[in-house]
Amino acid sequence: MHFDETPEGKFSMPETSTPIDDGTRRPIPQPGNRGFMFVNTKADVSPYASMRREIRSFVAKKADQRRKKEAIDRLKSYQPFSARTPQREEKEIENVHPKKTQIPHPPYDNSMLPVRASAVISQNHADPFHAYPVPMSNAMHVYFRHYRLYVIPKSYPFNVDRMNTWWTDRSLVSPALLHTKLCIGAGHKAALESRNGVSSVASQKSLRDCIKSRTNAIRALNDLLQDPVTAVAESTVLTVGSIVTIETINAEFAALQTHMKGLATLIELAGGLDAFEYMTLSSVYHAVSGYAALHNKPPIIPMSAKFRSEVLHEPAIFHPRPDDDYAIGFVIPPYVATLGSRFTTSSPWYTEVSPALKDFLTIFTRLIQHFELGKAYPEIVGPTDNDLFPIFQHDFLSAIPANNSTSHKMNDYINPPLRYSIIVYLWACVSHLQSLPIVRHMVETFKHILAPRVPYLLVAAPDLLLWMLVLGVLASKGNKNTYSWFILHSAHVARHLGLSDRNQARRLLGEFFYTDQPGDLGEELWIEVVVASSARICNSDGSGFDVQYSKGHEVTEPF
Repeated sequence: MHFDETPEGKFSMPETSTPIDDGTRRPIPQPGNRGFMFVNTKADVSPYASMRREIRSFVAKKADQRRKKEAIDRLKSYQPFSARTPQREEKEIENVHPKKTQIPHPPYDNSMLPVRASAVISQNHADPFHAYPVPMSNAMHVYFRHYRLYVIPKSYPFNVDRMNTWWTDRSLVSPALLHTKLCIGAGHKAALESRNGVSSVASQKSLRDCIKSRTNAIRALNDLLQDPVTAVAESTVLTVGSIVTIETINAEFAALQTHMKGLATLIELAGGLDAFEYMTLSSVYHAVSGYAALHNKPPIIPMSAKFRSEVLHEPAIFHPRPDDDYAIGFVIPPYVATLGSRFTTSSPWYTEVSPALKDFLTIFTRLIQHFELGKAYPEIVGPTDNDLFPIFQHDFLSAIPANNSTSHKMNDYINPPLRYSIIVYLWACVSHLQSLPIVRHMVETFKHILAPRVPYLLVAAPDLLLWMLVLGVLASKGNKNTYSWFILHSAHVARHLGLSDRNQARRLLGEFFYTDQPGDLGEELWIEVVVASSARICNSDGSGFDVQYSKGHEVTEPF
């Protein structure tokens, strides 16, 4: 219908039986004709408030319908091409002959009807909110969640939320890195299930998925190494460092040696340690210090001076001066202030400690005090405080004497077990990884170092011996053989020192390095020690020791 405006400003209508509109009457919409609304712009409609409201309602409704249609069209654009979906109204196919064959319209397909967004997403369409670099099953989501909720808090004493965000962001852009995190999560979940008596079916499934994720990670890593550019990218270094971490906590010595050399080679090809950003170096040194702690040998990758200088509290912990402004606005709790107080000249055995180990004990005391204060007062924690621990381990293990021995030579009865107890404390009482093979291996090594020295320490340093034995109990929880050995020896030494209740033992242990453990583990430990001691006293002949011989050297077993 065409409208012409006359000079008089009136509408000239074609002759029809419909009455002429004088501006006070609106046409009645016809069925099926809902796409427009008639408005007489020349009429004075200001008095008609109801008409203005109807106009606004009409415009809003049309805009809402348009947005819904555009959203559905976007979702439908993810649908894979189907042979049934017509791409043109008709299609011509050239034959060998110059004739053209007309392809008729396909039969009516109800899949082209508008559908709800939820239905479109669920019917094999790509999820527009999918952020992972690989397809994720329900089990993979469980393992990644387990990694974020359980593994990261054990890996990083401080700033857990920040580290969670950082690793999640990196994992969402790298398939290889994501698979390593899935492997760690599945492996840790399997270890907890096995330790806590969950059905073997569940733990075996987690273990199989762990192996599968590890295989996928190595396959994706090999693809990255084929390209000279991606081979030296920071994401590749993070992936290799994560694989080294996996093999470290699983105590896989053969694979570790190969991948640690590979990590060192990648760092060299990329231009050295200082070519990487801070957080990448943090990941590298966590892997390097774990590797060195497992082997009880100096690290093979040196410490970066640039990285060390960026750790904010490093000067206060490692190189304090009298004029350092490291004051805190609260009173340090007694249980924190007394940590490490036995490592002084007031202890008669302290003169037997080597000068280098004395220095590290002083640093370690400040580090553990800061760790305990940081748990109680998070406001004192700096953004780089997690890296105080790998720096300490790197320095501590770099200072291992060349003739360091875990054998049974008795020319030094105090330094080897004391040195190794520091490493065990970090992994058992700071990271709480007792359920994993790395700590089980450390506990076996610790027993190997300590066992032949028990008689000497019982005479010269019984208080120090009790602390080391209790540390062994905490670290060997779940390992029946070593756990019972440490329990029985702890019971004998506690009786030797005349400790009759937990409070007495708690005060003594707190002057070394001991705090209440998660889940009242300390209370449970002391009850077990007392019960074992009482049972042995009833059945003992009072001599205290039975002498046995094993592997060609004398080993003293209690009772």
